[in-house]
Order: sequence, then C-alpha cells, then structure tokens
Amino acid sequence: MQFNVVSNAAAFRKGVRQVRNDVRFAQAKALTATARELVNVSNRHTVRAFDRPTRFTQNSAGMRWATKQNLKARVFIKSIQAGYLELEETGGVRKPKRQFLPVPANARRNKFGNMGRRQLATMLARPDHFIAEINGTVGVWKRERRGGLKLMVTFTPTAKYEKRFNWRRTMERNARRLFPDFYARELDRVFRR
Repeated sequence: MQFNVVSNAAAFRKGVRQVRNDVRFAQAKALTATARELVNVSNRHTVRAFDRPTRFTQNSAGMRWATKQNLKARVFIKSIQAGYLELEETGGVRKPKRQFLPVPANARRNKFGNMGRRQLATMLARPDHFIAEINGTVGVWKRERRGGLKLMVTFTPTAKYEKRFNWRRTMERNARRLFPDFYARELDRVFRR
C-alpha cells in the first residue's frame, strides 16, 4: 500500500493572484463609483451654496476614474470654473483683469442675476449712456428723459469674497461616507462568483 502527497502550491499561488487581481479591480470600481457620486454631490452642493448658479457653474466638477494599476480616482473643479470658484472656497480679494470690475446697479440682469456678456459695450454704444465719476461714484450713467441721471453700472477696483463654498470639506465628508458602501458592494460581487 502506498499514499502520495503532492503539493498544489502553484495552483494555490495562481488562485491567490486571481483573488488579489479581483480585489484590486473591486477597489478601482468602488473608487470610480465614489468619484462619480461625488460629482453629483458637487453639483447639488453648488446649487445650495450659490444663488441661481448658471449651468456652467453647476456642472463644474469633473473626474478621473481609477484603474487596477492606479488605485486613485480624482474629483476636481474644471479649470475655467476653478478660476472664479477658488475665491469662493478660500475667501480673499479679486482684482480685475483690466482697471475695474463692473457691478450692475440698475442694469438689466439675466435670470442668473448677471449682466450679459456684451451688455456693457451695448450700453456704451448708446448716446444716452456715458462713463463718468459723479458724486464720487465711477460708473456708467444714463441720461433720463426728464433731465436726471441714473447709475446703471458702478465700477469697483476690487471685490472681497467670504468663504462660503466649502467644496473640499463637503467632498471629503461625502467620500468617507460613500466609499465603504461601494467597496463592500464590489467585494460582495467578487466573492459571490
């Protein structure tokens, strides 16, 4: 009578490699799902943080997904929107690109509360609108029909911003809340096969 014991270490190592590969894939999927949900959270947060934000501002978040080779998903504010949202996040003073920042006083505003892109140039093309400093206020003035003056747009040298966006803190808090559920779901899929 004889009994032989044979090692199946190669098959065991292959199984361990497969499980490790599957776990990395589950991590990548969970990170990507978390990032995708954080983009939605960011869009909702923008609507709550600002009064009537434009679609361009609402959809300011972007993402890069995770892979098995790079287990990092990234959520970010797109570059153009980051240019003006950074001051809302950190607070501070905005300086104009030119000489002054135009602030609408009695000028018509769009549904988002902003002046139109060409509105200032259109105003100044009219003969009854002019730029002047009157009583210490520099701006675009309109001659009224009855002889009075009406301030349409005032010019200010800087704009001060208070911290109010809190985007980073909101993203971090939601990432910590969302990731464990997504990761548990993906691991469950791996080990149910």
